[in-house]
Amino acid sequence: MRPGARGTRILRLGGVAVVVHWSVLLMLPVAFAATGRFLGALAATLAYFGLILAHETGHALMARWRGLRVIEINLVGFHGRCIFQQPRHLEDHIFVAWGGALAQAAVLVAAVLLLVVMPRLPAGLAQVIGPAFFVWIPINLLVLAINLLPIRTLDGAVAWGVVPMLRRRWRNARRYG
Repeated sequence: MRPGARGTRILRLGGVAVVVHWSVLLMLPVAFAATGRFLGALAATLAYFGLILAHETGHALMARWRGLRVIEINLVGFHGRCIFQQPRHLEDHIFVAWGGALAQAAVLVAAVLLLVVMPRLPAGLAQVIGPAFFVWIPINLLVLAINLLPIRTLDGAVAWGVVPMLRRRWRNARRYG
């Protein structure tokens, strides 16, 4: 894909194009305002888009696992979008919705484990890496909580369909099991 209004393809993950729109650069001044340092802002910005890419990759992996074709991953502004084949069954859509949350949870666990096993860092390095951990832990939790709200444009609108789905399965298992 050529650069344009939709963005620029920066890489392919498992055959899926990752397209980035110029608006992702808006995160840099926000991160600079929070950190006061260019390297810290750069680390936070890269960590944030790494987190969003992980989330969208989680959707893509779950979509493929459910037999759906993944078309593209887009990073735009402060969020992302995994474009995949329309699921025929609500259950498939529910699994795909949870894929992003599970990927974010994996990033959270990895970041916490790194903090536990890493020795104290020199002050200069901590000023650069610290903002990334701030993104991967508290910001990650905030984004995850917001994304799981049952609002139509967020994953939570579909993901929480897991509750009635499990309730139906439990009732059927009791009835026929």
